[in-house]
Amino acid sequence: MFLDIDPKSRIPIWQQIVTKLRELVIKSVLIPGEKIPSIEEMAKILAVNKKLVAKAYSELESLGVIESVRDVGTFISSKVSPDNDEKRILAIKLELSKLVTEAKQYGLNEEEIKAWVKEVYESTNNIK
Repeated sequence: MFLDIDPKSRIPIWQQIVTKLRELVIKSVLIPGEKIPSIEEMAKILAVNKKLVAKAYSELESLGVIESVRDVGTFISSKVSPDNDEKRILAIKLELSKLVTEAKQYGLNEEEIKAWVKEVYESTNNIK
């Protein structure tokens, strides 16, 4: 499995891991039930700290993207089988997540980001 992680990016490494794995699921490169590397293995593959991978996996598990089975391994969740509409919605959420992360890195606070999203949303009210 190849994840293109940029250590010089403003986006934290753990967030890049989350984003890249979600993209692979959305694109059906990784399929439900497929085993992925353990935290230790992924840390070695990416040459990053295990804590960063653990944080990413924790986030992915909370999002329902992966499942950990004690003493067996980590797998793409069997509950993840998006149809085309679901894939598109996941892709939109992924893009929004990237934008919010970038906005936070540039110093925007939660209220500023919410106001911006509300403004954009309201400006598109005539779109169905």
